[in-house]
Amino acid sequence: MPIHRKREEQEMNELKDYKFSNYNHKIELEDKLYLYNAYSGGFCKLDDEFRDIISEISFEPEDDVNKLAELPKFIISGLIKGSFIIDKGIDEFALIKEQHLLSRFCDTNSLGLTLIPTMGCNFRCSYCFEADKCYPNDSMSDEVMDAIIQLIDTRLKDNGYLSVAWFGGEPLLKMDIIRKMQKRMNEIAKRKNLVFGASIVTNGYAMTKEISDELVELGIKGVQITVDGPQELHDSKRFLANGKGTFNKIIENILACNSKLHISIRVNIEKDSLPLMPKFIDYLVEIGVNKKKNISVYFAIVRDYSSSNGVALCSCISVKEFAKEESKLNQMAHKKGLSIPEKINPNISLCSSLSPKGLVIEPDGTIQKCWGHVGESKSAVGNILEPTTSNTQYRINESKWYSWTGFDKKECRECKILPLCMGGCPLHTMDDSLKDDFKCSTYRYNLDTVLKLVALRHNEQAKNM
Repeated sequence: MPIHRKREEQEMNELKDYKFSNYNHKIELEDKLYLYNAYSGGFCKLDDEFRDIISEISFEPEDDVNKLAELPKFIISGLIKGSFIIDKGIDEFALIKEQHLLSRFCDTNSLGLTLIPTMGCNFRCSYCFEADKCYPNDSMSDEVMDAIIQLIDTRLKDNGYLSVAWFGGEPLLKMDIIRKMQKRMNEIAKRKNLVFGASIVTNGYAMTKEISDELVELGIKGVQITVDGPQELHDSKRFLANGKGTFNKIIENILACNSKLHISIRVNIEKDSLPLMPKFIDYLVEIGVNKKKNISVYFAIVRDYSSSNGVALCSCISVKEFAKEESKLNQMAHKKGLSIPEKINPNISLCSSLSPKGLVIEPDGTIQKCWGHVGESKSAVGNILEPTTSNTQYRINESKWYSWTGFDKKECRECKILPLCMGGCPLHTMDDSLKDDFKCSTYRYNLDTVLKLVALRHNEQAKNM
């Protein structure tokens, strides 16, 4: 028997042990074929010379994997490596469930803290979750700060991982606390050889060039700043306590920031803001944001936490509606040269709120599991100043997070984007008052469009090399 015939039969025999993954997505762009796997994150362009063969293959689980037998072995090996085809014995859903649970409860040398130095804020944003809490002008005490440092030092062993996000209120109102705590945490990280990453969520009004320089020096490398659109729109939603607008000052600060500080401009989208987005994108280009390598832009759905049912239906749009608009806005921004983050990596662990390693600590030491519950004493799971408390309500609240799973719904278990979404944001899926239209991931409705934008971006980069 000819050697090549033996090789073909061997490959055929090997393929009999494989099947197509349930998480494959096949797209076409500019007459090219691409494959993406939501479980592995594998993304590849398929060679034109094999287009005729590949075009006839759906890459869906029910398709016959033996159709790949005509492809060269190196391509088949690549498909295996990217998990596009997997061993027949693998239960992908069980594997994802296992990895999700292990990441939540078995990683004991990691800690993800959201620290709130103050609940006070200089803004009075129309959709803020603090609106009904009267923006208390409190500060994190030395006692609470000492307890946080003790927690970090006690919980983490050598070579562990520490992640800190500064949140509020407006955290920069208490820069002295940030300064003091960052230095102390840096000392622990150095002594224990920790991987330490820190970021901050700020309204940007106090983010001067000098403050941005200091943040970088302290080890805070990422910042999220919200700008809701053109000046007239932004100033109608995000204004100072005295009613004055904030747009010009925030833009001035963003453009002056230290280039080592990665700035993510969050643009909240509501029904009334959509028509103004093209104008705003053009404005960002006019002021040179597209030329700043440290600045990216992303568009986000708004949920009004100040309303009784968690969403202002008069102004907010559903996830399905937003998914369509998100794709349009991302494409528009990309064409104008703005940096749009790629968000196609699997998110198996989902959120640190579901794990003992994730804590939100308020100024008085109150511990929450999610920053969406900040200021709500009834949702607290403890207090850092009462480490041995036997408070029954704390335990009840905590159990809601640790028992949560995105695997209960049949719709989620069978979804082709499960590794990206993992059942959705726990805060929102636990909220029975929130309609299902506001709980799902936009990937369910626009993943193909997202993948095409990623492919287009990489093609452009390849052409420019």
